[in-house]
Amino acid sequence: MAVGSKGKRGPVHGFPSMRPDITIKKCGVKLDPIECLELQWWFAIPRLNDHTTFAKYEVETLELDGLTDIVTVEPLCERNASHAKIQP
Repeated sequence: MAVGSKGKRGPVHGFPSMRPDITIKKCGVKLDPIECLELQWWFAIPRLNDHTTFAKYEVETLELDGLTDIVTVEPLCERNASHAKIQP
């Protein structure tokens, strides 16, 4: 399924065909810090060979609207392999 395409393939890609309800509840337990390796507003970690798939849902109908599947394919510079080019 391409980005922006319509369809329902829930079991194949793992995303539900309808967006589930999302709730946030206060936890009474002290949580450990969470390390988020992805960049702000990105769904991928810019690390060579990292693979990410994410879904978009229609705001009004909550139906699955599209999937994006991306992988980092090459370092951006030879000196710093921790930064990589991302390809859909």
